[in-house]
Amino acid sequence: LAQPAAATDPFYYLAPQGVLLPLVLLATAATIIASQAVISGVFSMTQQALQLGFLPRMKVMQTSDEAIGQIYVPAVNTFLGLATIGLVFSFRSSDALAGAYGIAVVCTMLITSVLIDVLLAHRRKLDRTAGVMLAISLPLGLMDIAFLLSNVEKIPQGGWFPLLCGLVVFVTMRSWIRGRKVVAEQSGRHERSAKHFLDDLERVPVTIVPGTAVFMTSRSGAVPATLTRNARSNGVLHEHTVLLSIVTERIPRVARGGRLKVARLARHLWSVEIHIGFVERADVPRLLKEAERLGLGFRTDDATYFLGRDDIVLSSPRGMAQWRKRLFAFMARNAEFAGTHYSLPPERIIELGGQVEI
Repeated sequence: LAQPAAATDPFYYLAPQGVLLPLVLLATAATIIASQAVISGVFSMTQQALQLGFLPRMKVMQTSDEAIGQIYVPAVNTFLGLATIGLVFSFRSSDALAGAYGIAVVCTMLITSVLIDVLLAHRRKLDRTAGVMLAISLPLGLMDIAFLLSNVEKIPQGGWFPLLCGLVVFVTMRSWIRGRKVVAEQSGRHERSAKHFLDDLERVPVTIVPGTAVFMTSRSGAVPATLTRNARSNGVLHEHTVLLSIVTERIPRVARGGRLKVARLARHLWSVEIHIGFVERADVPRLLKEAERLGLGFRTDDATYFLGRDDIVLSSPRGMAQWRKRLFAFMARNAEFAGTHYSLPPERIIELGGQVEI
């Protein structure tokens, strides 16, 4: 109140003149540390979104042999770099970014409060203390709403930027989820149950050839279109044929004892179901080694991996808006190769192509 001019930069005006330079250095170091924390957090959240099926497959590099959370996502890093450069050229000064920063922080606080309230509401029946914590958390959420309403006037002054970024990410994730569902519905028409597949083999016999073949399938026990195509086109069935499905649980890590389920469906047909947490990476060759010890009955060192590579064809106007279909098709074309994502040896991969109309 004594120095109204101090309102332009209150943080530094509060410091004595002698420690101003060290304070600037400290603030710079804190900014760098905070930015690195944000970048690492974005990498971790991206990996979890990938595992939960909210985003298309991307290259994720493990940067530490000891800490599983130390990762690097090149595509996300490039996007962050371009967005930061665009932000600097658009707003030109930190003062102009004040509105964007305020809205971003307030929305983050509100989203966190809502998520905590939802969690506590679901846990009230399991944990008595959750009800008490919910009674404390709800008023905090109301305060966050009050903060947001008081900052609404900042939206035209730059607050629109974080809202736009959030909207883009939301639309991208929703389009990918919906597109995957439509593709799964179309592909499911060509999938067969193990019983129907074996009945078809009785009517149209195939030649049993030596070796191990692994076919990836989205549903446990279901026979994917890749196996059906291989049996019909080439007329062969491998001596050891494995239907492999990977299920991502909504927990960080799955205990070793409940990670694998192995079942023999027929004389030459096996089912392996792998459960992983959303922070774990599915190293399929290593996990199949574990399956050998759980009763698979044969070695998988020289297994051949059959993958489907279906082209997305836009046809019917039903299911999704046309622009969302185009967005999904673009993401599907540029997704990381499934063989790389699951750590499959490239020299033992065979791709069987087809078309899926959406």
